[in-house]
Amino acid sequence: MTSVTRSGRALLAIAIALVVTASAAPAQASVAVKLTSGLPHSCAITSSAVAICWAYDRFGEAHVPKSLGSASDISARNDHTCAVTTLGTVRCWGLNSYGQTAVPSDLPAAKKVATGGFHTCALLVDETVRCWGRDDYHQTEPPLDLGPVSAISAGYRFTCVILVSGTVRCWGAHTYGEADVPLDLGTVTQIDAGYYHTCARTTAGYVRCWGHNLYGKSTVPASLGQVISVAAGGQHSCAVTTAHAVRCWGPKSGTMFYGQTVVPKTLDPVTSVSAGWQHTCVIKVNGHVRCWGRNVSGVLNVPPSLR
Repeated sequence: MTSVTRSGRALLAIAIALVVTASAAPAQASVAVKLTSGLPHSCAITSSAVAICWAYDRFGEAHVPKSLGSASDISARNDHTCAVTTLGTVRCWGLNSYGQTAVPSDLPAAKKVATGGFHTCALLVDETVRCWGRDDYHQTEPPLDLGPVSAISAGYRFTCVILVSGTVRCWGAHTYGEADVPLDLGTVTQIDAGYYHTCARTTAGYVRCWGHNLYGKSTVPASLGQVISVAAGGQHSCAVTTAHAVRCWGPKSGTMFYGQTVVPKTLDPVTSVSAGWQHTCVIKVNGHVRCWGRNVSGVLNVPPSLR
């Protein structure tokens, strides 16, 4: 999930205008089934297909459109958010500096959406990929020989997919090796593109990460074992073990440490994890959400309907 310059700009913007928002369309109590974390905001989809976002809302990224309707997928990365409705329509909101929230009018039905730093990609029903927004590293240009896709994730300036065959393809920035898929990776079942690094869960259930490794965020703990979920954040990574426990790695001290890698001792068993820029959120087995790390704009203050 951003460079020092990007982080500084975001923190300055936060200092200038903090707007703490918990937005839903429509408001409805339910348990969380999908979770995503961006720069200083997070979003969830409930079992009732309601999209809920909270925290930093300077560009409207946490303000879910009232007309959204039921949602089946959602993605938050930098300063924009996108969702797929149950009808297959992609809707985006938030910062639109490079057209990242301007969904193409001719976009066919989609089943998944992925938000990057300033670009957006959709996995269409026909298993093809369509991207739009900033293209300075060709992150919106899927390879012509891509083939059928089953999953997608977007990093700050790159995009990764899992093909139907289970292999991974990435394109865009290779500055830190974030889009350089390891030759010995094999097949995977999940992929998460962070800001400058990528993590995947292999078919055998193990985690592999590559790309930027400052603070050790791409160095998977040798004792981790098999997992059921993995997440790549700004400067850290996390996974949910088969015992439904959370393990995180990355900064343990210093200027980039805000407690995002310190899993609460009182945390109940969880089913999935999402890593933001400097915070971590999980869905517990009871469907409730809990977050920890840096509380920028109240991102740790989970809306009551999700607690």
